[in-house]
Amino acid sequence: MAATDRPLTEIVDTLRSLTAEQFTHERLTDILGSLPIRESSWLARMAFRDDKYARHSIHRTDLFDMVLLCWKPGQVSPVHNHQGNSGWVRVLRGRMEESHWKAPDWVVAGVPMPNPAAEFDIDEEGVGHGIRLTKVKEFVHPAGPAVASVDRQRPIHQLGNPQRHPDDEPAVTLHVYCRPHDACLTFDPQQATCRRVELRFDTVARN
Repeated sequence: MAATDRPLTEIVDTLRSLTAEQFTHERLTDILGSLPIRESSWLARMAFRDDKYARHSIHRTDLFDMVLLCWKPGQVSPVHNHQGNSGWVRVLRGRMEESHWKAPDWVVAGVPMPNPAAEFDIDEEGVGHGIRLTKVKEFVHPAGPAVASVDRQRPIHQLGNPQRHPDDEPAVTLHVYCRPHDACLTFDPQQATCRRVELRFDTVARN
């Protein structure tokens, strides 16, 4: 154990001391990425599922969520947004791949906006049709201090641990959302559809 590493509880205490205005890209990148995170502080919460990636709540307040996600090889999130919230991700173990998406006409005064209602239909099952997205960037995130993020300027992404080689390893990621992230829109770029999805935790910690 390095003398300069930090447990998750210390990071939580730091986040609890911030105001909403202080949850900036630069501030959270520094808090999550400045020092190693003590493995023993999250290892007991690490648990995987066979059918999908697992979501474990670490700490929640009215202002932020801290969540541990566990990904077996081949497990990938849908393309999704964050309902206007900001999010930060640090890879604790393994490697992750990320892609950013956008709708070409989804910008008003430089700010990404929902497609105008006239451009898509919502059917009886709540599925939106006519949502055409374009993949704009792809990233590979190894374990380490680098912190990825999404915000109002980069609102739609996909994250996962795709199976590239037979010996690929599971991955573990630490996420912070401001504000708590309970629902999102998921997108199917091939079908040009979207739907609202309620998010659930596999385990919930007592704060």
